[in-house]
This record gives sequence, structure tokens and C-alpha cells, in this order.
Amino acid sequence: MGATPWYDKDRRELFRLLKEAPLDVPKHVSAPAAKLLRRLLDRDPLGRLGAAAGASEIRKHQFMRPLDWDALLRREIEPPFRPSSHHDHPAVNFEPESVDMAVVTLDKEQGIADGEDPDAVPRTFPDFAVVPDGALAR
Repeated sequence: MGATPWYDKDRRELFRLLKEAPLDVPKHVSAPAAKLLRRLLDRDPLGRLGAAAGASEIRKHQFMRPLDWDALLRREIEPPFRPSSHHDHPAVNFEPESVDMAVVTLDKEQGIADGEDPDAVPRTFPDFAVVPDGALAR
């Protein structure tokens, strides 16, 4: 299994990577898939695939074009992977490293994890945005 494109156990480094690190797509990923990932993960919310024309923009992307969207909606396409649902352990489809990770609670107001020094944690990331201001109001 893969990892998230920008990951580090150190929170400060994780946020630095999110803001600054290039997206390194593995060589085994096809060129159309790599282009799709780059457009979906664009740091500029307005530059992300789907930001201008919504889902139709994503459906028209080169990687998605071969997909029969009507057949997909009718559930006529067999998924390439079907997770196991007949197992006693609820996390059977997850990597053991993920399942065994410690749970960290965050202060919702400041985004500070339990036990962290509030003065040592950057509280804002002015250049990082998930969606553009007002996008959810449209």
C-alpha cells in the first residue's frame, strides 16, 4: 500500500511539506493518472480540477474519459478491488502501521495536540487553504 503524498510524523514538518514539498508521483503511475493527481492536489484551490466547472470537469479529464459514468451510476461496473467484509477484525483492510498508531487529540480552536507546547506549535498557515474563501457558500 502507498502513503499519503506529503507525510511526516513530526507535525511541524508535515505542515511544511503540505505547503512547500513537490508532489512526487511514483513512476509506475500512468501519465494521465499523474496529471489527474496533480490537478486534484493543486495547492491553489482555484486551480484544482473541479474548482471551475465542478464534477463535470473531473469526468472530462483524460484519465476519466474511458469510464462509462452512466454504467457506474447503475452499478454495472465491477470494482477493481472489493474490500473484505467477512472478517472479525474491523480494520482488516488497513495497514497494521495505521491501525496501531496512537490516537492524538487536537485542541479544535488552536490545532494543538495533547502534550504539545502551545508556544512551540505554529497556529496558522496563511498560505495553506483547503477551499477558497466563500466556496462553500456557492
